[in-house]
Amino acid sequence: MKFASWNIRGVGSAKKCTAIRNLVRTQKVEVLLLQETKKEVWTSDEVRKLWHHDEFEFRMAESSGRLGALITISDRKALLRLALL
Repeated sequence: MKFASWNIRGVGSAKKCTAIRNLVRTQKVEVLLLQETKKEVWTSDEVRKLWHHDEFEFRMAESSGRLGALITISDRKALLRLALL
């Protein structure tokens, strides 16, 4: 399973979203951990813009004080393969 972790320091710009999507696609990332997103709430549509296909799951941890929010996005099929091992 291929993981990537990135301290993104805010994910608001289109340039950063494109960079994330390119990383996931070109490196065939199956689990992505984004730190310091500075985003309180994520919708499926927003996550879909970062991921390279529709088969994903995500979990988030809201920001706390000066700590930025965290989000984990994972490939649903890769998680199922792992569960079957």
